[in-house]
Amino acid sequence: MDPAPSPFLALPAQIRKRIYRYAHLLRPCPILIVPRSRAVADSPAGYPGPFCRSEESASEGALESHMLLGQRKCTCPAIPKQLLLINKALHREALEILYGENTFAICAHEVEDFEAFRMLSNDALHALRRLVVRWNSVPFIHAHDYNNGSCLICRAPVSLQRSESMLPEWKLVCQLLARSLAPVHLKLDLIINVQDSTTIHRIFAPSYCLPRLLDYNIWMGRPLDSHMATYARLTAQYLLSKPSPESERNPREAQTPLALLPLEVRRRILMFTSLRYNGPFLTKGKEICVKDGKFAPSLSPDCIHGTCIKCSTTAVRCLCRYGLEWQSFSLHCQCRNLPVGLFRVSWQMYADGAEILYSTNVFTFSGSFLNTLKMLQSFRPETLKLFRRIRFEFDFEQTKAWDKQETSFLSLFSFIGKNFDTSQLLLIIDTSNDYYSCLEREFGEPTMKNLYDAYTSIMRWVKFSLPGLVDLHVILGMFLGLETVFEKYVMGPQYDSKRGNRYAKAAHSSDMISPAISNRGK
Repeated sequence: MDPAPSPFLALPAQIRKRIYRYAHLLRPCPILIVPRSRAVADSPAGYPGPFCRSEESASEGALESHMLLGQRKCTCPAIPKQLLLINKALHREALEILYGENTFAICAHEVEDFEAFRMLSNDALHALRRLVVRWNSVPFIHAHDYNNGSCLICRAPVSLQRSESMLPEWKLVCQLLARSLAPVHLKLDLIINVQDSTTIHRIFAPSYCLPRLLDYNIWMGRPLDSHMATYARLTAQYLLSKPSPESERNPREAQTPLALLPLEVRRRILMFTSLRYNGPFLTKGKEICVKDGKFAPSLSPDCIHGTCIKCSTTAVRCLCRYGLEWQSFSLHCQCRNLPVGLFRVSWQMYADGAEILYSTNVFTFSGSFLNTLKMLQSFRPETLKLFRRIRFEFDFEQTKAWDKQETSFLSLFSFIGKNFDTSQLLLIIDTSNDYYSCLEREFGEPTMKNLYDAYTSIMRWVKFSLPGLVDLHVILGMFLGLETVFEKYVMGPQYDSKRGNRYAKAAHSSDMISPAISNRGK
């Protein structure tokens, strides 16, 4: 290298970066790291799918680019490795641009695929910002034919059964990244295709040695499995909230700046997170659903399109759609993901986040009344006081056979009356499922009588159990004209729910009640 300084380095940094872009050092496509032996030649068993293959290899192994699924064919030229050979100063800057501004990918089908990554220099690893690891999978995840065990497009095996032999190499890669990376430095996408949860544990375990990540997305490409999804979520949350060694040695440094702000300011900031839904609070599908005493995803999350490009560079379907055929996890999806990681920051953050979560959302309870009661009994008494809006959705089988459900319903609402703050509580009784069930089948007069008796019994126990209730909305599946009658029966003859905020925005603070509610009854 020429030791003489280059006049290029005298240019402003922004101009130099633009020149690097024009020289194709910054690339729109991920750069694939493969062994030198496969730098040019195609390997259908190892690397299926469309790739933009560079004809030359860089100094630390062979680098290639591949296009994202669904985009046009990539036309990225070869990486300008000559920039790395001018002088040391330019080499250092070009290396930081190359590894810091581009996305690198590993397609791990064989042991030597991880060995190629381990050949990167320490300077390159230190500058690395975005990494995609495709483990034992193929790019066309939706083209998998599980009957034949191969991809319909590239004919590559769906599961190459080499995970066991690659685990030691993956562990070495994680240890190498842990020694070279700074905290909150790397964005990692892990795309894996495994057969069981045991392999998932063995793959995720080495990644726990990594420093705190800037972003971590996991795409598993398998049918939904609650155990795998839970373990993926916990792994991502741990690596995104892992404390630095300095904060572990000095607990005062671990205190977040948010904790130093006044209480009302902290609340206001948390209002802008997904802890609070910013929209009409009675919009169907925007609430937090609890079915049979367990939290469940909403039926229609905040996602307009079927593809969420923000989830990861894989350009696959949205990660959070209800009933998703393929399983994955991301904390940065366009869908509304509750930031449960906030509750792990500190006890103060836990208390502030719980107040915002329970006081600004509508919680929809459905399914077994006894399971719902057991779930609520597990909450702290002070947490139960935070609930402001709850909805109960009744199944047709519950209202049709109400005599078998009445006792458990009374136990549930007696508990709510004793532990909830009914002076600030909005209750929604929803039996609209009865309407759709009656459309599908014709029921005689005995069934209609059972439904009417169930509705009157529900309203009677609501009035008996919640004497201080501040607001009530009744949505009936049958006998629609009785909605107003039941509301006045429970709340009083002067009550009119249309004067309230049935379609109003959610409250801005847990201590605020809209004037329409606070003045009701005066």
